[in-house]
Amino acid sequence: MFISDFVHSGIDGYEMCNAIRAIERHLKRKPTPILLLTLLGNKHNVIQEGLRDGIFNRYISLNSAKDEILKNIEELVEN
Repeated sequence: MFISDFVHSGIDGYEMCNAIRAIERHLKRKPTPILLLTLLGNKHNVIQEGLRDGIFNRYISLNSAKDEILKNIEELVEN
């Protein structure tokens, strides 16, 4: 499982997740769950596109409570 912030120096979290997916396709591996942390809301185009295209599995706000973040991690790991 990967957990990534959306904002990075260099490439952003979307680009990083997209690169992970490209490597998985190249190696013919099953997609690894990715949780993207962001201050962007779910109505932001990048979030909608990333979820739709399977670039990342889930996003959660950086402002979320610790319990909510842990719940999302547990759900992704279980699946």
